[in-house]
Amino acid sequence: MKSYLLLTLAVTSLSMLSGTALAGESRPVAVKSPPPAPAPTRVNMGQAHNPNQNTILLDHLGQVIAVLPATSR
Repeated sequence: MKSYLLLTLAVTSLSMLSGTALAGESRPVAVKSPPPAPAPTRVNMGQAHNPNQNTILLDHLGQVIAVLPATSR
């Protein structure tokens, strides 16, 4: 009985030192959240000084989100 307790104590101590979990124990796992996506990019079709051109909103991958008519700005 004494050797069983000593063995159990040794295994528990070693697992704590090495950072491994024993059967039935749960260890917290750090979960990284993804970085936030950048803000949409405005692309003016045509000259930058021309107020009659539509504006296209692109996401961070370059995909079109929306096309804003010149009158809505």
